[in-house]
Amino acid sequence: MRPSEADITRLLHGLKAQNEGKLDAVLPLVYDRIRALAQRQLQRLPPTPTLSATVLANEAFLKLQEGEQQHWQDREHFFAVMAVMLRRLVIDYARSMSAKKRGGRGRPESLAELEDLGIEPISEPRSASLLRLDAALDRLAEIDERAGQVVEMKFFGGFTSLEIADVLKVSEVTVKRDWRFARAWLQQTMQEDD
Repeated sequence: MRPSEADITRLLHGLKAQNEGKLDAVLPLVYDRIRALAQRQLQRLPPTPTLSATVLANEAFLKLQEGEQQHWQDREHFFAVMAVMLRRLVIDYARSMSAKKRGGRGRPESLAELEDLGIEPISEPRSASLLRLDAALDRLAEIDERAGQVVEMKFFGGFTSLEIADVLKVSEVTVKRDWRFARAWLQQTMQEDD
């Protein structure tokens, strides 16, 4: 029997009320979704035998446990934080791959995922494209933090506009407006960087 959204939210609120930092009780209830988020992240990297969705999901969960205690609004807030954690781990991995290959050339591939952001597909190694997107996203967050969060949740986490609106406590219309702005800004910024 799958746990309901309310069950997970209740458990997350219970952790806060008990002032416990341990998320172990939550893991069995959310693991499949975390692993699915991890798999989505891995699709942005070239195939690698050293990193799997399971390894990435486990590492993200461990890092979350090591960090400071969170006060979870609900399950969507929890998954939004996990999506950000997974993004950081994938970016760190891409940086380490790039450092190892420095001076060499990776296999050119088209990043169809960038089309979701309104960015023309470019031909370069996936890890390099992901690093460029990460840098542009960091700059976007400096200009408009909420728009940056919308991109993280939609592009990296696979959240719907309604789910993002719930997490950010704004209307769905606002999320869609932020998404349009972010896509245009990222497209322009990444084209200028070329």
